[in-house]
Amino acid sequence: MIERYKLQNTFAYLDNVTVAGMSQEDHDKNLQALCIDEDEPFTVECDASEYAIGAVLNQGGRPVAFMPPTLSPSECCYPCVEKEATSIMEAVRKWVHYLHG
Repeated sequence: MIERYKLQNTFAYLDNVTVAGMSQEDHDKNLQALCIDEDEPFTVECDASEYAIGAVLNQGGRPVAFMPPTLSPSECCYPCVEKEATSIMEAVRKWVHYLHG
């Protein structure tokens, strides 16, 4: 798909394999950039919509991990502020091992 559409600077996650470039050289170079350095600080960006919450774990201005869960039917009735708080709590719960320390 990446080659077919000639996508550049695109990372695809396919069956637990990260494709990170058009050639093997690009793939190897980009995977080195994706490595997590536990000495650098992390940033969590969270957002919520009507039906889903999401979060991105960033390090050095680059995304490291994504969290896109959907809300349950009862959670869809939450006010906007509570949905945002839910996304923050879920992100911290998921990435506590990176954020604690």
